Amino acid sequence: VELVLGQIEIVEPVELRHARLELPVERRGLHVGLGMGVATFIIAWFVAEHMKGPVKLNLSIDLLLLASLIGGWRGGLVCLGLAQLARLVFSGPNYFLAATVDHGVVLLSGWWAHAHFHAAMRERFSLRMVAAVWGARVVATFVGLGLAQAMVNAPAELVWQWAALRALVLPLSLGVLIVAALLIRLDAQIDQQRQREHEL
Repeated sequence: VELVLGQIEIVEPVELRHARLELPVERRGLHVGLGMGVATFIIAWFVAEHMKGPVKLNLSIDLLLLASLIGGWRGGLVCLGLAQLARLVFSGPNYFLAATVDHGVVLLSGWWAHAHFHAAMRERFSLRMVAAVWGARVVATFVGLGLAQAMVNAPAELVWQWAALRALVLPLSLGVLIVAALLIRLDAQIDQQRQREHEL
């Protein structure tokens, strides 16, 4: 739970740092992806060190979704690359392709959310939009798991344990998305204020 809640602390500095650096919106994707990807790598190391056994929490889903939602295709691809590097380093090559497909589904859901909601999120905060993105996250979570399981034909008991762990963090993921939406709106307000100051 502490690791999941810690993702909220990751999103804030990554998002607001862009305002301090005055990066244009189109350049922020790479920085968002890099920040989320490094965080994913560190979390993967922590999970590998402190959680033993074949079933472990997959905490990279939310960060990958946020990297795609905030950073678009650039942020998503950078975060995916670092997430898969962490998977290879800390878990080895077993099931690597299946894990890539699993994360790829999350990446696609994040791109969809970016295309449909990111611009509107910069204009206003809306729980309806947050719920839609969270719904995409829920669907991607279990579609990705299903595709990965079909590729590796894992025992049913392990699949149910993976599914239960993913379901367990879904309410916390909603909280992470709410905070992310608030920060997206705050970032836009900072941009608007800076633009007004430059026009004076």
